[in-house]
Amino acid sequence: MPNLGFNASYVGLDDSELWIGMQFETIDQAKSAIKLYNIRKSVHSKVTRSTSEKYVCECTQRKEQGCNWKVRVSKKKRKQNIWELSVYNGPHTCCAVGHRQDHPNLDSTIISQTVQPIVQASPKVTVSTLMAHVKSVYQYEPEYKKTWRAKDKALKKLHGDWDASYNELPGWINIMQKYNPGTIAVLETKPYYKNDRVVADVRQFHRLFWTFPQCIHAFKNCKPIIQIDGTFLFGRYRHVLLLAVIQDGNRKTIPVAFALIEVLAFCLPLKVWEADFVLQKSNIVTALRHIAANYHGRYKKDYERKLILRMGYELVPNKFEEMLHELNERNSDGYNYIAGIPKEKWTNAYDGGFRYGHMTTNLAEAINSSLKGIRNLPISAIVKATYFRLGKLFATLGKESFTLKDVGHIFHPRIQNEIQAIVVKSNGLYVLPMSRSDTIFRVSEIPRPLQGYDPTSYRVNLEDKWCDCGYFQALKSPCQHAIAACSNSRRDYKNLVDPVYFLHSVCKVYEMEFPAIGSETEWHGNQTWPTILPDPQIRRNKSGRPTSTRIHNAMDMPQRERTGQPKLCGHCRRAGHIITNCPSRRQH
Repeated sequence: MPNLGFNASYVGLDDSELWIGMQFETIDQAKSAIKLYNIRKSVHSKVTRSTSEKYVCECTQRKEQGCNWKVRVSKKKRKQNIWELSVYNGPHTCCAVGHRQDHPNLDSTIISQTVQPIVQASPKVTVSTLMAHVKSVYQYEPEYKKTWRAKDKALKKLHGDWDASYNELPGWINIMQKYNPGTIAVLETKPYYKNDRVVADVRQFHRLFWTFPQCIHAFKNCKPIIQIDGTFLFGRYRHVLLLAVIQDGNRKTIPVAFALIEVLAFCLPLKVWEADFVLQKSNIVTALRHIAANYHGRYKKDYERKLILRMGYELVPNKFEEMLHELNERNSDGYNYIAGIPKEKWTNAYDGGFRYGHMTTNLAEAINSSLKGIRNLPISAIVKATYFRLGKLFATLGKESFTLKDVGHIFHPRIQNEIQAIVVKSNGLYVLPMSRSDTIFRVSEIPRPLQGYDPTSYRVNLEDKWCDCGYFQALKSPCQHAIAACSNSRRDYKNLVDPVYFLHSVCKVYEMEFPAIGSETEWHGNQTWPTILPDPQIRRNKSGRPTSTRIHNAMDMPQRERTGQPKLCGHCRRAGHIITNCPSRRQH
């Protein structure tokens, strides 16, 4: 029995004809076969009768050109309710009238069958890319709106309905906790109202938090810093996916906790989430870019905004104070605003090395890019994707780390190359011991008068892992001055490297693996929970494609707006007008 499914090459994409006796499992397969046949032959057909028992199509040129092409598919109850082509008058005797860029029978259903493998591999694929693929297959270019509907149908076929996905969450949480003991998931719901009355046995989704035991174990062997960021979802409902991200000693980012909340909860209360907080033990520090963005929003001074960024990244307190003094001379109000923020909350020079040199939420934004494809999926598919993608991530990175460890590496090659580059810079430095215990040194650079370079001297304390340059205490790895002091005292500089950078610590991050979960049929058991529905008030427009939600602020301002430059016309690139009323455009 032929089974078209999503195989568009079975019928209609070659020179084969339809024939009496063709059998199909469903009416949808029969419709697809007829449509694909007409598309390949560049002819059109229309449905003249469609019931639960019969499906009849005729050529659209029956009256104009006398084409008697006709096909009828009937449901055969004696043959296990299969659909069989019982009447066929063909082939077409008409000719295609004119040239059309699109084909009437190339509808969104046919397109969805064609693009489904692409959408499955990359849910974030653009509609224009799908249009190009459809054109390469059928030699017809479908409309943008039709292709978007096809992509939506493919997503629904792959990941289920948007509304029904909320009710699948409890079942999927039970499966994760069954196969992966230690999984933590907190699903909060609210009463569901209809016509101002509470509906019994129905709850409304409020928010969801989940994490896995592998992530909790990984955090114990990573840098003791957590970065939190949020990304907007592009589905039918306005939600935000919050991410807590960590980094291992090889600078690989790992999401360790997730939360799904409403957009209003992300944007309004106390601006907590907007601050993109970075957490380190009990210390809460703010991302530097938000300090600079808030300053620019107040005073509109681009140079001062850049000055604040340099102040945050500065490692030496004396140089920081010099830049702070410069800010006071330029803008006393801005100085008072910055001085009101504790220095240990946003600067490298005073944070005590808690940040490991991370001044903004680039780690979390890097994870945003890797999870970007799931933002177009239903809510239950997002939770499933985090499990399977983390399972693949742990398997891939764990295999790499254990392989390097087995062949004798102490550090990952990337870290080793960076340390080796610092070792090369330490050659030629003049080291003066200043203590009997060989822990305190004065390290001086070699004078280079021909190059106009004045030498600088630094104090180094190997016992306290401290250097005047600030690199040692900020990155928890010895700088060139500390390595020169180790060479002078015949010490191994590797003993001064933070344990998190060693390969044996990286291997501990990925030693717990995610267990495999079987077929999806195991996920759907008897429902023992109230039906969960989404909040209708946060639904996007019911018709048309959802718009990508993005809250813009000073960080998103183009350079032209931050510097006060005028907006230029998109046609002639001159100021004073826009492209709609451009004088040169009217002349042409």
